[in-house]
Amino acid sequence: MIRIPPLAALLLLLAVPAVAGAPTPAAFDRFVRETGPACALKASSACFERIFRFADRDRDGALDLTELEGLQTRGREWLLGHSRELPPADKQAAVLTLLAVDFVGLDRLFASYDADGDGLLTREEASADLTLDERPVPVLVEDPDAVDWDRLMERLGTGAAVLKDVLPRRSAS
Repeated sequence: MIRIPPLAALLLLLAVPAVAGAPTPAAFDRFVRETGPACALKASSACFERIFRFADRDRDGALDLTELEGLQTRGREWLLGHSRELPPADKQAAVLTLLAVDFVGLDRLFASYDADGDGLLTREEASADLTLDERPVPVLVEDPDAVDWDRLMERLGTGAAVLKDVLPRRSAS
């Protein structure tokens, strides 16, 4: 059974017909099978870096919308082909993430992270709502202060409705 922590699923799937520059299905499968377990055990900062490098197909050090569309396409294809291998909670997180991104639109979500409006996401822009550190993703995501859930939900707009009951949130003080 393949284990993909929910935050890793979010990062992978934000990560449409196939687009030029998209990873091959075999490369995406290998990436998921290697990255899911690594993100469950290694530093969230290393997990993010690994995902960012994989998504950066042209190796320019930034992500453009086409690269993320390719990642999203492969993520959907992979999920359809491997959903029976995923634990129910991971499958639910992946499906709900795709739905949330569809509601808001990948282009609008991309624009909400593109702070300088240059059409590229730097590592800093892409991780703006995360406090990445040495904790593995499953530990990080349980810390309500490590993810700016309010800002993330704001970015997702109407798409937030499908995620609000599955993602950890800071309890009201």
